[in-house]
Amino acid sequence: IVVDDSKMILSVYRTTMHSLGWSVELFDMPAKALERLKGSGARPDLLITDLNMPEMTGIELAAAIRAFIPSASLPILMVTTQHEPQDSDAATKAGVNLVTHKPFTADSLSKAIDSIMAAPRK
Repeated sequence: IVVDDSKMILSVYRTTMHSLGWSVELFDMPAKALERLKGSGARPDLLITDLNMPEMTGIELAAAIRAFIPSASLPILMVTTQHEPQDSDAATKAGVNLVTHKPFTADSLSKAIDSIMAAPRK
């Protein structure tokens, strides 16, 4: 699952993730992604989220997810333009497994995904 409020960025994710061999579900509203995760559908292997989104930030989304899905069951990757240490700290405290930065390339995104998927999870 990829969550970003920019339709243009979601299009980039769709193309990039498909080129890396992933199938994706795209959401431009965090609340819709949260509904999807609470539903009866298959659990995704990974969630990628932006930090700054209207109505619910990526940190708030991660915290809401962690209330019912542990890190061991669903790793969360945050991809953001923000480079503030307090944002990274807040993301980690909310349950984000890894924070990386935009702009991304297929190679940098692949490395971040490989890192998060290979890391031991609590």
